[in-house]
Amino acid sequence: MPDTVVILGAGPAGLATAYFLCKRGLTSVLVLEKNQFVGGIAATFRHEDMLLDFGSHRVHPACDDETFGLLKSLLGDDLLTRPRRGAIWFYGRFIDFPLRIGQVASALGPVEACALVASYLRTQLSQRERFGSKQAEETSETILVRRFGRRLYRLFYEPYTTKVFGLSPDMMSPEQARRRVRSESLLDVAKAALNIKKTSSGRPPTVFYYPKLGFGQVCQKLAEAVEAEGGRIALGASPGHITIDKGRVRSVEYTWCEKRFSVSPDHLVSTIPLRQLTSLALPEKHPARTAAGLLRTRALVLLYLVVNNSSVGDRDAYYFPPSNIIFNRVSEQKNFSPYMIPDAKTCLCADISCDASDPVWTASDERLFELAKDSLRRTGIVQPERVSQSFVRRIRDAYPVYSLGYEKNFGRVEEWTDSVENLLTIGRQGLFAHNNFHHSILMARAAAEHILSGKPKRQSWSKAREGFASFKVID
Repeated sequence: MPDTVVILGAGPAGLATAYFLCKRGLTSVLVLEKNQFVGGIAATFRHEDMLLDFGSHRVHPACDDETFGLLKSLLGDDLLTRPRRGAIWFYGRFIDFPLRIGQVASALGPVEACALVASYLRTQLSQRERFGSKQAEETSETILVRRFGRRLYRLFYEPYTTKVFGLSPDMMSPEQARRRVRSESLLDVAKAALNIKKTSSGRPPTVFYYPKLGFGQVCQKLAEAVEAEGGRIALGASPGHITIDKGRVRSVEYTWCEKRFSVSPDHLVSTIPLRQLTSLALPEKHPARTAAGLLRTRALVLLYLVVNNSSVGDRDAYYFPPSNIIFNRVSEQKNFSPYMIPDAKTCLCADISCDASDPVWTASDERLFELAKDSLRRTGIVQPERVSQSFVRRIRDAYPVYSLGYEKNFGRVEEWTDSVENLLTIGRQGLFAHNNFHHSILMARAAAEHILSGKPKRQSWSKAREGFASFKVID
């Protein structure tokens, strides 16, 4: 068993790795977190008399049984079962999400519905005709058109993908569609709309699970369990230089409470962005550091809107594909848990995707509210005059962007991380991966098992990494 494990980042992946190690008897675990709170972007924060998440988070019914069991053991009755009542802005009106086939058909109208099906059938026929012939370069667009037909692609998948990630699907790797879109065909969409398609866990797809006091409650419970078992979590700790020699991490420097420290770990687990990790460990001109700097991420500006009413509606989240609506998603925190906000008020969170170089990233709270007013009025979620307060939180590295050719740059970084025997990278940032909460827990479990096994990377970790490639995001 290793003596010391250092973990960079106290988000779900980092905390869960520490938890699994400590539960197996390894108490010399040190988690370094630059923030003064645990959870990363899955944290919950207090604003006046409200508890709020950084955007919309939930535990999906497709969560694997082991992770679901862990959540139950940590939260008990505080793990709430909530009705899934999402909505999509579709043809100028809201329709239910998960989809209901009658609403989709009604919104489209008979002519458009027939055109959509005809487009799908033409696509399937053309695919058969081209079978065996040379195919054009695969992109996210070719995958989506092949699955759903060009009409549905143009109607929904193209505008929403472009809005969230800042690139149209024809400029994105096919891996983007494979990981972000679970449905494999128009038939899958229809099954979901008819509630025919079930989750692999057997739990109903019409609900989700959520901690009573916010999603950050999960991370807080994990942190408490780690410390109860003897592990250490250093909040406000900034990692410094990482020394690597002869294929092993030899030391990790960090600053904590205005003092400098150095530790020599048997294993280093990193959940921080690859750009940051390589800048701490490699010289400026190293190919892996250069490649990591070329991996794009998409930022999120979170605009919170406080309304002095008990609720705005019964929806947990609304999705907006059109480009003339500034936000891509709006969630109402109280509909995730009614225990987080006083009865007399409610709070909406509007997700606005952008690049960190965009003016919206640096816009003032007041300016962002002004920019959102027209979209609020147009969609009818809430009239701006009813908003008593607005404020903003920002997430710089919210989503990995799989632009065409990103695999080459990621491959160079991966080649370097693979060459360092006692270095593991996991989580959304550490693996530049689209994932859900339960995927991060699965990665953490695999990382802990590998560390405790004492086996070389090429034996146990490489196999685990292959399994991560099959993860698909659920919205």
